[in-house]
Amino acid sequence: MKKKGLGRSAVFGEDFSLETITTQTHIDKEYIHQLPVNKIDVNKAQPRKTFNKETIEALAQSIKENGMLQPITVQKTGDRYEIIAGERRYRAVRFLEMETIPAIIKELSPQKVCQLALIENLQREDLNPIEAAAAIKALMEDFNLTQQEVSEKIGTSRPNIANALRLLKLPESVQNLIMEGKISSGHGRAFAVLEDEKVIILLANKCVEEGWSVRQAEQKVKSLINEKQPKKKKEKKRIPEFDIIEDNMRMVMGTKVKINGNDKKGKIEIDYYNRDDLERIIAILCPEN
Repeated sequence: MKKKGLGRSAVFGEDFSLETITTQTHIDKEYIHQLPVNKIDVNKAQPRKTFNKETIEALAQSIKENGMLQPITVQKTGDRYEIIAGERRYRAVRFLEMETIPAIIKELSPQKVCQLALIENLQREDLNPIEAAAAIKALMEDFNLTQQEVSEKIGTSRPNIANALRLLKLPESVQNLIMEGKISSGHGRAFAVLEDEKVIILLANKCVEEGWSVRQAEQKVKSLINEKQPKKKKEKKRIPEFDIIEDNMRMVMGTKVKINGNDKKGKIEIDYYNRDDLERIIAILCPEN
């Protein structure tokens, strides 16, 4: 095979061509090519919005010492290539100032490229909770998928999907606190039960200042809800503990819950506000369905 402008790879310790694409290996009927780094573009649909400089440098060091264990995946667009999966590896290679990178070239529709990029990122543990939630929402809206279908594609439970989506109801400033790691997604879910954005922001900021645990945040929210609940005229023979049970169920279900009846018979009313909310509640009540 004819080669031009030969150089030496810092990762693989082998010759490569800077002007031609050289097939290196064959895995599962897909060839790994050495592509010029300067001909590769990032995916505009990439759900990850922040890349930690220190982790990229650590990945670069690992690649330098051990080689790249997994090629990136790209799609050809004109005379260039767009990343489908592997932007962190691409950034690490650029940090190393390497001239080529191992890549698998796929021919996919724009919709499939977007879908694979979202799924690949969702399956990574270091995607922050807000980015993950936004990616889940994009998958559902762009490809008309249900929460159950998304859960099957990325290998998680439907309640986890529902809990992730709840974070997107939070005010932007509170979402930023989660993205920055100042509060956890557990804190966010506790605050998402509330409707008043100003109250949510106030509680979230106090949470950061005072270092609340998730349990403490839940208790603060519960106390606030109890304070605002109007005193109800209790029915005859109503069990007093029902008020406590209602509060506990409200925290678990993330919505209004009302118990009508006594210790012999009655009914439990659980409010929901849209189809996704209904599916979320069903997933909590029937986790194996």
